[in-house]
Amino acid sequence: MYEQLSCLSTTSKRHGRRPARHGLGLFILLALAGQAAAQDSRWTLRGGPVGVYWDESTQVKVAGTTVPGAQIDVETNYSLGLDLGYDLDEHWTGRFAFGIPPKAKLSTAGTLNAMVPPLSGNLGEVRYGPAVLSVIYKFNVRGRIVPYIGAGVTYVRVFSSQDGDVRDFDVDHAWGGALQAGFAIPLAERWSFFFDMRKLFVDTKARGTLPALGNPPAAVSIGLDPLIVHTGFEYRF
Repeated sequence: MYEQLSCLSTTSKRHGRRPARHGLGLFILLALAGQAAAQDSRWTLRGGPVGVYWDESTQVKVAGTTVPGAQIDVETNYSLGLDLGYDLDEHWTGRFAFGIPPKAKLSTAGTLNAMVPPLSGNLGEVRYGPAVLSVIYKFNVRGRIVPYIGAGVTYVRVFSSQDGDVRDFDVDHAWGGALQAGFAIPLAERWSFFFDMRKLFVDTKARGTLPALGNPPAAVSIGLDPLIVHTGFEYRF
């Protein structure tokens, strides 16, 4: 009787060890799978503050006549930007950048300032959203700092406009080109710090009327060419 109980106890102990061993093995497999997934993943997401620094040039017409020396000043904007990336291979990555649409204020500059008053100097405001699709080439991919350069296209969508001195203020959507440069600093297996600059080359047109000057039609051809500076953290998932 004692021998039977002893055998049952020994068997029970042996079987009791198996779930623990299986659980430990499963944990190790999951950990290795998670590590491999992080290494093999081609997708990254970037996020952080972004600044839009304009380099504008304009041609202004009032009642069909070009106003010599007339300029329009666009204030610097800040917002939150996101950037989705997909690794084509070790060096090449496709990126799509977008963000929360900021609002830009347009003011008189150049000879237009001579018209203040009767103009107030605030021509109007525009809420817009630039999206940039680019391809970058990374150098020193296994180093502590990974610099890159790239190029692509941009589309600037105008979501809304608000009248100022210009009534019925209307601004066109626009396509353009983009150059890109920056670097990333790996911090951990999935995380990196990045600093990115994109130079956009965009031309658009705006129109409306000027009630303070007797309501003549006004039209503007404007080259925006902003420098977009984006910094923050990148997560590989």
